[in-house]
Amino acid sequence: MFKFLSKLIFLVGANTLGLYLAGRFIPGVSLSQNIGALIALAVVLTLLNLVLRPVLKILLIPLVLITFGLFNIVISAVILGLLDYISGTIMISGTIPLLLAAVLIGIINTLCQRLLLSK
Repeated sequence: MFKFLSKLIFLVGANTLGLYLAGRFIPGVSLSQNIGALIALAVVLTLLNLVLRPVLKILLIPLVLITFGLFNIVISAVILGLLDYISGTIMISGTIPLLLAAVLIGIINTLCQRLLLSK
C-alpha cells in the first residue's frame, strides 16, 4: 500500500512539473499561477491517466499497432484535452499546442519514471 501511495505522489509530482513546463514554454497553453491549483490539476491528470488511459489503449490498440505506437501521443492529447474541458485552471488553444503539451508531459513523465527506476 505504501509503495502504491509513494508512486502515486511521484506521478503527481511529475505531472505537476510537466504541466508547469507546458504552461511556461508552449505558446497556446496557459495555466493558473496558483501552485495549489496546479497541484490539483496534476492530481486530476494523474487520475485520468490511471483510469482512462488503459481503457483507451485497449479500445484503440489497432491504431496504436498500425502507427507503431505513435497513436499514444493522440491518446495523451485526448486526455489532456479532457482535462482542459473539465477544468477552468488550464486553457489550451489549438491542436498543435495540445499535441506539444502532451508530448512534453509524456517526456517529463518518462524521464521521472526512469529516474525512479534507476535507484
